[in-house]
Formats: sequence, C-alpha cells, structure tokens
Amino acid sequence: MDLPGPTRLAHRRILHVGGAEARDFLETLLTCRTADLGADEIRYGALLTPQGKIVAELFVSGDGGDGVFLDAPERAFELLESQLKRYRLRRKISLTDKSGEFAVVQDFAAQTRSENFADPRRANFGTRSIVAAADAPASDEAAYHATRIALGLAEQDADYDAEAVFPSDVNLDLLNGVNYAKGCFVGQEVASRMRR
Repeated sequence: MDLPGPTRLAHRRILHVGGAEARDFLETLLTCRTADLGADEIRYGALLTPQGKIVAELFVSGDGGDGVFLDAPERAFELLESQLKRYRLRRKISLTDKSGEFAVVQDFAAQTRSENFADPRRANFGTRSIVAAADAPASDEAAYHATRIALGLAEQDADYDAEAVFPSDVNLDLLNGVNYAKGCFVGQEVASRMRR
C-alpha cells in the first residue's frame, strides 16, 4: 500500500492552552500524560465525560514553552473548549482558538524528522505536526481517510460522535491513547473498570 505524503487536515482545529499551569491542568483531565511532554513529542488521548465516554479525541504537543496545542476534531471543538473552561476554575491558564494561525499536517509516508512529531499511535503511522497555516500543504482528505481506514484508525466526527463511545470501543487504549498508570483523570474509574 502506497502511503500518502503530507496533507493538511482541514477537519481539525487547534486550541492553545497557555500559562504556567497548563500542563498540570491537563494532566488531571486528559487520558494521556501532559506534565512531562517533551519538546519534540506529541501524545494521543482524549477528554472523557465523568461516565467515561469520549468528549473529544485529541493530540497534545508542546508550544516551545509552558503551554500546549490541542489538535481536535472540528465538530467536537466547541464542546471541548467549553468543558475545559468549566474545569479551569481559578487556574492561571488561557484557552485560545489558534485554528486560523496554524494547521494540522499528517504525513503517513514520512520518517520521523526533527521538525515533525512521530505519530504516537503506532510506529509506522508517520508524522503529525502543527505548522503555520501559510506553510501547510494542500489538503487531500480523501487519501487521508482512505489510509486511516485501511490502517484501522477510527476518527471522531467521521466514525463516531462526541459522548457516544467509550475509549475501548474505538481502540483508543490500544493506540497509546490511555495511560492507566498516570493517576486520576476524568472518567478514569469507568475506563479502568472496562479494561479489567
């Protein structure tokens, strides 16, 4: 199977979580670790409901400082943003939609390079990166979706809706999207029970 090169994922949006407490804030909410996120690393995870269903599946990458970028599905974006605002309370963080400034690029054919992040779901899934919107390649959504389906990757919006499935229903846990050893996160009790 010929894997497609870099393509802009126009169906994804980018939320920037900034501030000194950004990573610690997300550590207590998301299914993946954020506190120790490396500068050249991207992590896959989700925000769950307290009942353990997926609000938004997402990728987390560093912004070069204390903050992070969240690459999330377009239709779940507003729900994700509103849930994070609800959990924020008095935390010293900012939530900013950066979808107009940046774009998500997936390159299934790429080997890991320093300017891109290795896709955390599987070693052979190429790279995924956030680049300036002006520098993003053209979008080939048809090739992207055909490839991810051939690789067995379910994706929110295309295959399931927000608050409709558990992480194990869409293999989030098998694709390095749930860290059961990191401590508490929203929906952890249900996800952990289902795993056992």
